Amino acid sequence: MSSAHGITLEDLRQVLESASGVADGVDWKDPGTADTPFGDMGYDSLAQLQMTIQLEDKYAVSIPEDAAAELRTPAALIDYVNAQLTAG
Repeated sequence: MSSAHGITLEDLRQVLESASGVADGVDWKDPGTADTPFGDMGYDSLAQLQMTIQLEDKYAVSIPEDAAAELRTPAALIDYVNAQLTAG
């Protein structure tokens, strides 16, 4: 469930796993996971694209391709989405 202030790491985990499945060896309870690049977590560019589409649909935000390419970690993506949610 998203917080009143935007999405959380848990929200992102649910979207990512729904879009692309569970990545082996990713500990979502570890605070360092938020700063781990998606590629290092085992998610390729297709998985990231699917996740982006689901986030856009679920939270009614826009994540342009060029922006999505720069959002390489969960923390960066969460910050981007939450900035849109608070601006909207």
